[in-house]
Amino acid sequence: MVGRIGAMAATCTTWVNTPELYPTYARGTGHSLANAWNRIASALTPLPVTLLKEFVAGIVIALFSLVGAISSWTLPKETTGKDLNDDDED
Repeated sequence: MVGRIGAMAATCTTWVNTPELYPTYARGTGHSLANAWNRIASALTPLPVTLLKEFVAGIVIALFSLVGAISSWTLPKETTGKDLNDDDED
């Protein structure tokens, strides 16, 4: 349940922040790729739990979550003074 709450919080944060940070084509591609990876990961998640010991499986899943958190922390924080034109192909 805590994991699901974290995933929903991350999704809500992404939807709030990305419209002002990235143009529409980048957001659409990013969300599509994230959805595809989500489906692959949800199909593969039971494997470490069934094949590894519980503690090791927890560490593997925690490491993947940590990589996702670090990736999200590296996103740009501010858009003050930046042009938010969707037609910009930079």
